[in-house]
Amino acid sequence: MTVGGNPISALCHRKGRSARTWLQSAGRRAAYTRIVAIGPAPVLALLVGTFNTALFVLLRGSAGGQLPLLFVAAVLGSWAGDALGARLGVDALRIGDFRLLTAIAMAWIGLGLVSVVAILGPSRRRL
Repeated sequence: MTVGGNPISALCHRKGRSARTWLQSAGRRAAYTRIVAIGPAPVLALLVGTFNTALFVLLRGSAGGQLPLLFVAAVLGSWAGDALGARLGVDALRIGDFRLLTAIAMAWIGLGLVSVVAILGPSRRRL
């Protein structure tokens, strides 16, 4: 059964709704199921943070049980460095829209802060 040659109108006619309300609700449902595109900053910050953490541990010799904290500090530092470089207009070395120079600098600042806090913090007792 088609009403006016339109199968959507026939479906809505059977359910007691108009085609307009059906299409509006379908548009709202489609808005929630759209695929979200991830920008390059989180992905590149993850890569830069991983590389800088590995280089830091290689140069230092060991992580001293702080590897997860070092990794998080490097990733968040590189992401913040990209945002800071964008805000200050530092474009010395870029990968697309990602400011690599400031991201590396802030990742190392994050690694240094975690190391200093670990040294100055309380030591663990050995039982």
